Amino acid sequence: MRQFLCDSSPDNSGRMVVKGRNFRYLVKVLRLAEGDTFDARLPDGSLVRVSLEKVEQMSALLRLVPSADSADRGTCVCDGLPKRTQGVQASQVQAMAEKNPRLWLFQFLPKAQKMDLIIRQAAECGVSRIIPILGAYSVKNDTSGRIERWERIIREARQQCGSAVATEITEVVGVGAAAEMWKKFSEEIELSSSGELKKNNSCAFLLDENPEVGRKNFTSINKESVTAAALAVGCEGGISKEEREVLMKAGFLPLHFMTNVLRAETAAIYGIAVIQTFFSAE
Repeated sequence: MRQFLCDSSPDNSGRMVVKGRNFRYLVKVLRLAEGDTFDARLPDGSLVRVSLEKVEQMSALLRLVPSADSADRGTCVCDGLPKRTQGVQASQVQAMAEKNPRLWLFQFLPKAQKMDLIIRQAAECGVSRIIPILGAYSVKNDTSGRIERWERIIREARQQCGSAVATEITEVVGVGAAAEMWKKFSEEIELSSSGELKKNNSCAFLLDENPEVGRKNFTSINKESVTAAALAVGCEGGISKEEREVLMKAGFLPLHFMTNVLRAETAAIYGIAVIQTFFSAE
């Protein structure tokens, strides 16, 4: 299910102006024309139906489609497929995002190309926050300016897959700062859906190559009460003993999957899928 991510909310008349990169995405990439309708997600997270009302040389005017007309989803064709046939229905995507715990990915920096892939896949899977960690075994590449590129990858991934989760990515940090970030979050008091103030009920896992550890840490979790989960994944060289100790002091439990030795980019997507499946299973 494609969606367009809006940088601004509609005015009182239900219209929005799109310029720059977003304009090129609508007109050049999706090849939309005046009169086409499509799904758009507003800055507040709500999903709406909009129509491309007018295309000018460097901008486009969008208009909210009245709710009475929102059932008509067959006017827009993207990549040769009618809009209504692409992906999971928006309501189902939204329901999945609200049901599962928020997921944080603590990723020790692998090679640049692999990190780009991990970020794209994490965004497609609905990871809430990605924390890049410069670890002892990370390739010491210059990461300045990478945040802008990563944010662009996330945006393109969300528009392609229709994720209802506003994936965020932080600056590159050391393992100590990353551990402190999770510890602080897990101790925060927040307002629950029922209006009660309560502490975050979270759990965190650290992928470990040792098959003798972490077998029971996963299944011992009471998943019904968990509101947030974290996963720490090593880079090509893994995670050092000292780094594991830092994360474990912050509440990360070692976790081993009985499978072959996985590459860093495979381990990340594999771990995300396992955790999401665990929490979404009835």
